[in-house]
Amino acid sequence: MKINLLTYNFISLRTLMVTLFVFSVKLNAQDFSSAVDTTSIKIGEQIIYKINVITDSLNIISFPENKDFSPFELINEYKQDTSYLDEKYIISKQFALTHFESGDFYIPTQKIQFLNKEFQLDSIKIKVSSVVTDTTKQGMYGIKPIMKSNTQIDYLYWFYVFGTLSIIAFAIYYRKKILSLFTIQKIEVKYFTPYEKAVNELKKIDKLKYESNDDVKNYYSNLTFIVRNFIEEKIIKNALECTTKELIEKLDLLKTAKKYKFSNKTLKNIDGIFSRADLVKFAKHEPDYQTALSDLESLKKEIDNIKLILPKPSQEELLKNLKIQEELRRLKFKKRNKKTLVFILLLLLSTYLISITIYGFGYVNDTIFRNKNLLFLESKEWVNSSYGAPAVTISTPIVLQRNSDNYLFSIDNGTTISEFIYQNLKSPLNITITNIKLPENSSSAKLQELMNLNIETIEKLGVKNIITKYETFQTPNEAEGLLIYGSADFPSVKPNEYNKSKYKIFGFANNEDYKQVFLSWQENDNYIEKIISRIVSSIELMKSKNQL
Repeated sequence: MKINLLTYNFISLRTLMVTLFVFSVKLNAQDFSSAVDTTSIKIGEQIIYKINVITDSLNIISFPENKDFSPFELINEYKQDTSYLDEKYIISKQFALTHFESGDFYIPTQKIQFLNKEFQLDSIKIKVSSVVTDTTKQGMYGIKPIMKSNTQIDYLYWFYVFGTLSIIAFAIYYRKKILSLFTIQKIEVKYFTPYEKAVNELKKIDKLKYESNDDVKNYYSNLTFIVRNFIEEKIIKNALECTTKELIEKLDLLKTAKKYKFSNKTLKNIDGIFSRADLVKFAKHEPDYQTALSDLESLKKEIDNIKLILPKPSQEELLKNLKIQEELRRLKFKKRNKKTLVFILLLLLSTYLISITIYGFGYVNDTIFRNKNLLFLESKEWVNSSYGAPAVTISTPIVLQRNSDNYLFSIDNGTTISEFIYQNLKSPLNITITNIKLPENSSSAKLQELMNLNIETIEKLGVKNIITKYETFQTPNEAEGLLIYGSADFPSVKPNEYNKSKYKIFGFANNEDYKQVFLSWQENDNYIEKIISRIVSSIELMKSKNQL
């Protein structure tokens, strides 16, 4: 019994040792490593970081999932690659990394999962070097303008071209109608002779309702009025005022006098229909609908018969007709012009309101009324000029004029070499650039003291309540100077009046020269504020041999 127990324990121990040995052999059969293609790069260059796993079998391997390579940035992650060599599987994974600061940095330790166990790779040190630029040998050039690509399509240009050609084609095609808009003789008017007018009006009678007593009365009233009006215009002057009996008697007299060859049937039909109309209007008689239609057709025929016996229009009547047509043209021309004017005004008003909605009330009004400061701000003719030597370069809405007489700014024992100005201290906007030669042995002269002298200068010229603030200033080309700025009351063009204004004074000095840019402008004008901002951002000081 004791032997059996020992035998069992020995077998169990041997099984455990074999298992541990096999597992140890399996782990040792794996080889994990990491490497980079280079350990030294320049800022922004790329590193290829590679993880290799050499194994006997294709077990599941988990590469870094979080991909934390901080402080390096991951540019690209490549697909996993597997190859077979010397009865071993080589599994590789590559990552493209970069860094944008100089110094020594480490790619952090990465973790790999294999057979439910985590393995850590060593960190790798990378040296990142800065890009050295020799600015003393590099030429300084002006900023190049924006150039259009040869392959870029200028859609706006072709839109204007197509629009212009379309307008020209439209104008050519409709040239006659367009020219007629400006010529009263070209206006077409619909002038009807008394006969044509009567026929057209009788056609409209067909559309009248014929249901109630009022409809019947309206029907016959219009019917008789049209015929009476035709007779008045062509035969009897007061036909509208005559009773039916009087009208027929006058027509009969004209027939007897052989002035007009009326037939007895014509006079009888007119008399019968007019008498029936009188009964409708005054005795509430209601003829049936067929009788009404018959009366209408009869009068149409009688008007045709009367037209046939009328004499040809006299010269006087023809001239009268021409005058009527001219008057109709004039009225139509006047009416059309009114409509055109109203349309243009509505179009302008709509454009104005839409523009206000998009751009704002103030901007639209200033554009319409040609605000000078807005024109300056949006002008495409800003001038980049250099003033003095060494030159102060500045961009302004207009070229500054040389002040060759009374210099605005000067200092004791110094010589004002040149001064360039735009307007003066009383103007809404003033720009003054002054170049002063300092006296010899001026190495101890302080820039702030020089600039304070010019504060005293503008005070002597009438500027009051000057508030000053100081600040260092550096131009885009790294020339350093001093900025004095603040607010003050500047004299106005009107006597004893002052304008609330702001000012800026930019000063640059070395042992030989003092250069100053003076700007002043009235407050509460957004356009001037933007102009000043644009001017200030353009100020540069060209360095001399002595490195101003």
